[in-house]
Amino acid sequence: MFDNAQMLELIERALDSQPFCQVCSAPTTIEDDHGRLWLTCSATRGAAGILARMTHAILPHERRLVVDLEEAAAA
Repeated sequence: MFDNAQMLELIERALDSQPFCQVCSAPTTIEDDHGRLWLTCSATRGAAGILARMTHAILPHERRLVVDLEEAAAA
């Protein structure tokens, strides 16, 4: 189980190590997806259309797991 200080440290370390997407240089953010915290490219949020989908398929934007809260809760 993570305490708040450990989670904050993991989040800050992820944002410090990868502040911008390597593909499009947009800032990265932390997003919650059902108990999993991901470092993601902010440009992919709400991206729609054929061009956005093709770009994402060819050059995937940043998305990296930072904290899995479900796994920690199960332990």
